[in-house]
Amino acid sequence: MRQEVGRNDIRYSGKRTLCIECKARAWAGYISFNGQQTDPTKYGYCHACRVCKQPLTTGGTRYAPPQSKPATRLVSPETRSDTASTTSPLHTFLAQLAGSAMTNHLRQWGVGTDAESRTVWHYVNYYGDHVTSKGMLYGTDGKRDKRTPPRYAVRRSDGRIERLTKEDGYSTCLYGECFLRDGMSLIDYRSGEVHRYGKNTTVFLVESEKSAVLGSFMLPQFVWIATGGVSGLGNKNMALWKGRTVIVFFDADNAGNNGAKKAEATLLQAGGRVKRTVASEVFGSDIKDGYDIADYFVQRYSEYNEDTERLAIIEADLQSLVGAV
Repeated sequence: MRQEVGRNDIRYSGKRTLCIECKARAWAGYISFNGQQTDPTKYGYCHACRVCKQPLTTGGTRYAPPQSKPATRLVSPETRSDTASTTSPLHTFLAQLAGSAMTNHLRQWGVGTDAESRTVWHYVNYYGDHVTSKGMLYGTDGKRDKRTPPRYAVRRSDGRIERLTKEDGYSTCLYGECFLRDGMSLIDYRSGEVHRYGKNTTVFLVESEKSAVLGSFMLPQFVWIATGGVSGLGNKNMALWKGRTVIVFFDADNAGNNGAKKAEATLLQAGGRVKRTVASEVFGSDIKDGYDIADYFVQRYSEYNEDTERLAIIEADLQSLVGAV
């Protein structure tokens, strides 16, 4: 808290570096603060996690020390015992549609099941760190139970529940963010082909974790990332998007359309090449509000009996988006 009101004269370093708090390359260090030289590695502002560190006394204006903030914590490997479990209602529903290939695909993404039959989405950041986990209830029809809010927690190997809150020092990232790292790969369990990703791989940006995983199953040659919600992109790791080709593909409703426009603006600001589309442009104008690629997957797999026929239709529809970028 500042004790005197005054205008600060700040000069920033021209190069952004890694933030010691969130590890994003978004730290803008101060080289001068109210006429006094300062250490840019010690004082500055992070444009990712918004941590601000200022000298306590400069130019006659005194600042109270900031409130203490817990160090950024990572989820320990022992809490990922649910990763091997594929017994949630969503696992069962998807396996009934696409068989063992789907079961292996979900395991490859690390999608687990907790003791209360929630489907658990594990968030792993660009650096390969497990930063949080999100448990969600789904019905036997594969649809999310919207009456029950998500739970950010994991069950430790000793049986205790560990909550993953910001207050306890845990952070978040985009779901599937780890696949943006050069050299990452993913197996297409339908064909056995291994797809390797790099800076030139087209990225599909969707809203939900389920959409990202199912999109990856249908078109594994592309990277699929989920924001975790219509407003989940924000300014997270802006540097990751520079020079990338991104297709923003949100849900077919007003919230999705507005969120897609904001995501497009953010990605363009970050230096990405962006194509924004809406589900109705791909799947037809007669779809219901909230329709997304996960709904399309379920519809196609329910309507067609031959794998080759239904997969060809799905891939043709989505592949057309890539050529438009």
